[in-house]
Amino acid sequence: MEHLSLDVFDDVSLETTMVKIAEKLPGDLRRTPMMTFEDRDALRDSSFALSVITKTASKLNKFPINDTLNTALSNQYFELNHGALPLEAQKIAASHIKTACLRSGIRPTKSVYLLGTTPTSSNLYIEKTGSKAGGRAYSKEEFISDYALEKQAGENIVRKYPISNPEYLAKAVDYFEKYAQQFAPEDRRQFASNVYHKSVSLGVPVESSAILKYAGHDYGTSVVDHILLRKKLAPEYAETFDKLAGIQKKVNPDDFAAALGALDKKAGLDKYYDKHIYDPYATTFSKAASGYIYTEGDVTLTEEQIKKGLKDKSAIVERHFGKTLLDSLQKDGFPVFEALPTDVKAVLAGIIMGEVT
Repeated sequence: MEHLSLDVFDDVSLETTMVKIAEKLPGDLRRTPMMTFEDRDALRDSSFALSVITKTASKLNKFPINDTLNTALSNQYFELNHGALPLEAQKIAASHIKTACLRSGIRPTKSVYLLGTTPTSSNLYIEKTGSKAGGRAYSKEEFISDYALEKQAGENIVRKYPISNPEYLAKAVDYFEKYAQQFAPEDRRQFASNVYHKSVSLGVPVESSAILKYAGHDYGTSVVDHILLRKKLAPEYAETFDKLAGIQKKVNPDDFAAALGALDKKAGLDKYYDKHIYDPYATTFSKAASGYIYTEGDVTLTEEQIKKGLKDKSAIVERHFGKTLLDSLQKDGFPVFEALPTDVKAVLAGIIMGEVT
């Protein structure tokens, strides 16, 4: 795997590739300088979508996702080059790129979206003897039915709870609301995330508080309070919980939740889930945005992405439509956006996606 050309830092034909993908990058990133090799080498392993331990025991970090530009580049490079990786490595990288894209308001490429259906807490992949390239992403036909849960069972993958259309999606949401407590915490996270992401692709808003609770992208505001409660229940582990809390700003939320879950089990606190304390994922994440989803052609934007985009691109919005409309959008939000003419919403979506500057 040492000699594979995967991301921007392997690309010996960088200028040619950048011409090919430039129009797919958000407009405000096209003139942003790329980080140097020295900057890349200074990043932590967790700042990459894939960290590979090779058969020769060396480490390769691929697809940087430490900021918006690198996330956008890794999103496009994965689309071009993922077929050279073993399928397991593809899924790990895609999961982390997808999470980073959603966090940054970037639309995942088709391959990232299709292969990143199962959230993974770790970006580590250990290369095996005889590992073979996994080929291109699944064909469209193989993805007609999406599922809320995909579990590895030996050499097979067991898929449960189809969510391929609005009817199945509604049934999955109803099932989760009734039986979420019977799922392991990591399964709650995967179930809710897959349902939420599918709802976006179908343009069907999900209002379920149970789903939104586990489908967030960012840290919640009460993590410290939940850690404090754990320290009171297991004072002998107080120092360890403090150390974990201290790395919160250095790791992504999924990795933090996985580490918290491992510590909870070690401290014997997992028996208190849903009774005295929240499970690791409910502890870690803020709720996902609900409500309005804009969809037109192949463009889909959640309420969360629209809100962030209008804030980040306010100067461009004002230049195209004036301060009065900008103020109305920022003050009254989505009722104003929903009521706008179709062509105006299309331009605003283009601004948010970086296609209109």
